[in-house]
Amino acid sequence: MVSTVESCQPTQKSLPPKTGSKRALGHLWSWCKSPWIQYPLSTLLLFKSDELIHLYEKRFLLPTNILSKSDRGKIDAAKLLFNRVGHEMNFANTDKLEVSVSSKFFLNAWTASHRWSKNPRVYLSDTILSHFSTEQLKGVFAHEVSHIKNNHMLITGFAVIGISGLIDFTAKKVTNKYFPKKEDKKRVIKKNLVMLGVELVGLTACAVIACAIMRQCEYNADWTAAQDPEKCTSLRNALSEFKRLTNAPTPRFWGAFEDHPSTDARIANLNKLCPAS
Repeated sequence: MVSTVESCQPTQKSLPPKTGSKRALGHLWSWCKSPWIQYPLSTLLLFKSDELIHLYEKRFLLPTNILSKSDRGKIDAAKLLFNRVGHEMNFANTDKLEVSVSSKFFLNAWTASHRWSKNPRVYLSDTILSHFSTEQLKGVFAHEVSHIKNNHMLITGFAVIGISGLIDFTAKKVTNKYFPKKEDKKRVIKKNLVMLGVELVGLTACAVIACAIMRQCEYNADWTAAQDPEKCTSLRNALSEFKRLTNAPTPRFWGAFEDHPSTDARIANLNKLCPAS
């Protein structure tokens, strides 16, 4: 007579098999998390960022059909001035420079373009167009052309991509070193909390470093524009007008998270480059 020995251990319930759609989504998610996909895709989006941003900004642009004749004349004059400033600064694609007037910001001028952009574009708030003189606009355009010529958008973007990748790599190394195996639920939760803490510290450092790079890019754009004494004076007058209209305070503790230097610091720097007569 043969006796059968039954196991006293409880039987484990097997997980239900993944369906085809869940399996495909899992493979897609793993594929998207791969650095071989993330970084080339981020680089492509960075080079196309000006076109993507323009698609978003279109809804804030002032429609020409509701503008008065004088306002349309100001926009046309600003475009001609922008092209002339680009030509004077030896920008290669002067005929492709474009100006868009937006109602989104109270007082701002900015660009997301680089020297290889299809249509380098500068965004102006309608307040700048109505309050700044032609001479002051010339300084603003000289500053923005300097950003485009020096590829400041790409420099900042690549710095953020590189620092973010380093943070992700460091967080995984730290957690894998101290939590090599997923043993129980408490250990998994502790591992996730440690990884979250490392990434939060890293992201804060990334923000501080990225803002420092952007502030340096602003100084560099001022320096490039100030190589022409006339444009240096125009930019200094534009910053003085900006300060008068905004009455912006000088940042203190949170200055590390500011993407622009204080207006006073920029004016003082321009005074060194081209002393006022």
